[in-house]
Amino acid sequence: MKTTLAISLVLFLELATAAQIPRTKAALTALQNANPAVDWNIDSAKTADFDCDGKADTVMLGYQKDRVVVGVVWASPRRPPQILSFPIGVPTQDGFSSPPKLLNIQPLDCTTNDGRPLPGCRATPDCKAFSIPDDDGDPFNFYWDSSRSRVAWWRM
Repeated sequence: MKTTLAISLVLFLELATAAQIPRTKAALTALQNANPAVDWNIDSAKTADFDCDGKADTVMLGYQKDRVVVGVVWASPRRPPQILSFPIGVPTQDGFSSPPKLLNIQPLDCTTNDGRPLPGCRATPDCKAFSIPDDDGDPFNFYWDSSRSRVAWWRM
């Protein structure tokens, strides 16, 4: 019984991963078309519902000279990707200390770490947020701002 369950789980995970490969490649193509000067990192891609519409979107990191670029490709092909850009090595609230390599996905929580409400945020059960760690500072946290119909970010 345990062996059958383990094999079923492995097969499910392999099929789920295989199903995401075309979506990730399509997201890469969309981001390359939207901003060809960015070196997009397909290995950083994560898929989840980031705009709370019940459909899977894709987020990916990119790099351009002294900048970190975050690209979000929506499930709807009619919507252009949202691209955000941040400086690297600039000691400001909107700057990364070094190029990040990792995106983390978490449930959407419409409050900051200290309990302040996030503007325009409306939590729904399946909607996700994402964060990007920064080596020498607080992570960048991204969420869906429904009042502006776009991803917004905050940092402590």
